[in-house]
Amino acid sequence: MTNVDQRDQGAIRRFDEVNLSQHSLISVKERVTDADLNWTVTYSLNGRDYNVSCRGLPDYGSPHGIDTDVSAAIINLFIEFGCPEDDTISVTAYQLLKSAGLHINGQNYTNLRLSLMRLEGTQYVISRTWRDATRGRWTSSTFRYLDKVAFTGQSAEEVDEQSLIRVTLPRDVTASIRAGYLKPLHLPFMQSLKRPPTRALYRLLDAQRIDPEHPERRIGAFEVKLMDWAQACKLNSDRPDMIRRALAPAHKELVERGVLTSVEYTGRGQKQTVTYVFGEVAAPPDPRIVAALMQGGVTRPVAEKLAREFSADAIEEAVALHTALLKDGYKARSKGGLLVDVVRNPGKYQAPSSYRSPQDTATRQEDAERARQREEQATQRRLQEDREALDAAPPEQRVEATFKMILMYVRKALNLTELDILQRAILDGTLNGQEVLKSLTTAAAQQRLAEVTNELRRTLQQL
Repeated sequence: MTNVDQRDQGAIRRFDEVNLSQHSLISVKERVTDADLNWTVTYSLNGRDYNVSCRGLPDYGSPHGIDTDVSAAIINLFIEFGCPEDDTISVTAYQLLKSAGLHINGQNYTNLRLSLMRLEGTQYVISRTWRDATRGRWTSSTFRYLDKVAFTGQSAEEVDEQSLIRVTLPRDVTASIRAGYLKPLHLPFMQSLKRPPTRALYRLLDAQRIDPEHPERRIGAFEVKLMDWAQACKLNSDRPDMIRRALAPAHKELVERGVLTSVEYTGRGQKQTVTYVFGEVAAPPDPRIVAALMQGGVTRPVAEKLAREFSADAIEEAVALHTALLKDGYKARSKGGLLVDVVRNPGKYQAPSSYRSPQDTATRQEDAERARQREEQATQRRLQEDREALDAAPPEQRVEATFKMILMYVRKALNLTELDILQRAILDGTLNGQEVLKSLTTAAAQQRLAEVTNELRRTLQQL
């Protein structure tokens, strides 16, 4: 499983929760009809039988279109904010649109509100295929993508550039995230795909590459019955020609972009099967693993190839054994060549006394402490980068950038109404945003953040 604290040189990695991605609860359709509002699907993928029900809201429909982008962004913002204990995050509408890779314009602010309503209002029932990663058991789950949504705006039915949004994720999902039941998600690449159906299909296909009981394992090809695949994609049709026609544009773009090398249909009628062969773009190598291999003397192309072929755990074991062998005096003609051979043939080498498995409890605790320190350092680097970006930003962008940084300090302590008052006070000049930020930054360094936040709250109450 994946550690949510992992970072690549301070850059935040992007993830997808395995249950959500494998069940593909969001339709690959760009638009839905009344027939898509409530559905129950039963299908088989990779030898596992799925039974999923959905009950949408008549005024909004069931999740589709940009909901793939918004839901993925919310999961990653939740991780980026440190998985808050109350399962709740607060962001600006601008920040959420930007994180989702959507254009900042009036139409998308409207689309964002509709998406949040669908994600909050639609209820799913998953029978016996929700993986409880903490206990290692298959369970059933009834939940919504978002347990609660609140936002500010000019009116009760409007989200705009000044709106603040507070969302609470369901406990089943946040428990899974905290347990590390995650898979890497090439989010910038997904967001670069042209149409929402293509992005939704990319997310679903990428999820089928892994074994849900062993998420570190990946496959190079995937075969599925066409009618089962239609159910998985939430395509409300029993006509094979209509299903193939609906999938064709997404297939074309995914092949052109290198996610797939081929899509092949065999058989006739409803007995057809479809085989997907994945390209290298579909499996971006873990940058943390690539860096570890390169530090051991492996060239980047070879490191990226190994990172695609072997699990992160296997490579971490090999790197630890390689380090111990060299420390023990093992003579290698090539440091990098030795590491490649240890990865591919670990049984050839006897572990010296200095070897410590990365999976040992003591080693994990030390790694966790180092990860915590790296996280703190990464946070400080991000804050410093944000300050530098703030100094360089045009005047019209500084208020938004300043408030985003302030949110990092006060998003847990202030409620949504207080945050809205704070944002408006900064926008209209009642409060100097940079002075507020400076006081919070200083307070955090002096471990007085709670005290200064309470003073800020009292100030806001007087406005």
